[in-house]
Amino acid sequence: MIDQHVASLPFQPMLNEEPIQVVRMNGFYEESSLAPHRHEFYMLYWTTDGNGEHRIDFRDYCMQPGRVFFLHKNQVHQMINYPADGWMILFNEKLFHDFLSQHPQLEQNGLFDYFNRLPLIDLNDTMVSTFAGLVQLLQREVTRDSLSPVIRHYLSVLLLYAAEQSTGLHPVKRISGEEDLMRKLKIMIGENYKMKRDTAFYSERLGVSSRKLNGITTNTMGRLVTDLINDRLLSESEALLGTTTKSIKEISYDLGFADQAHFAYFFKKANGATPSNFREQFFQF
Repeated sequence: MIDQHVASLPFQPMLNEEPIQVVRMNGFYEESSLAPHRHEFYMLYWTTDGNGEHRIDFRDYCMQPGRVFFLHKNQVHQMINYPADGWMILFNEKLFHDFLSQHPQLEQNGLFDYFNRLPLIDLNDTMVSTFAGLVQLLQREVTRDSLSPVIRHYLSVLLLYAAEQSTGLHPVKRISGEEDLMRKLKIMIGENYKMKRDTAFYSERLGVSSRKLNGITTNTMGRLVTDLINDRLLSESEALLGTTTKSIKEISYDLGFADQAHFAYFFKKANGATPSNFREQFFQF
């Protein structure tokens, strides 16, 4: 029986109050990371030796040498097995927003796309050497002065290389004018998905017809607008079921469903499991 007095799984903060931290994984162990948790920060997770396994938004991923993961703030994360060695680069929301302000075309795109179900890249030998050099420079600068303006440039270059490497894994058909529209749509869905699930709401605010907007999302991602909305809704549904003690009825209303039956139907269709069965599988309080 789940204790209804427990509110939710706490967010995992950064290891200290600095805006960026570079952590070697060799021998690193954090017990709280073995249970599902949400992050208050963004993170690049690069494995350099050995194999491990972790879970992002309740999907399991292999950690192997040369593989880099990007984790958004608020995503649900859980370590299953630590690899032998690697690097964790933790940075706060301001640093990531500063990066996106300089490179707005990368917001909600490729590796940095919240809707992306493959949040990883595999580095080739040349890029492994490049990453190693950049991480060492970043670590040295962070150790010397965590507020150094040089840090922003090192982090920016690292994120740019990661974005470039994701092109093959996350191909996007680039058509003039459509990339910015898709970026705005994804941001808008993230802000409104709980209560606004009709394509017309988004098409009106973006100044295009529903038919054209669906054509653009199908052309660039192979998905309709409603598919993107449902993806975001499913992700939050899984997070609430797996990391909070709210009743399924409460979760239903929090997410804008008319009643628990409608929510259960949506979740079973999208996830394949009932809300109760999913909670039994992942809940760890």
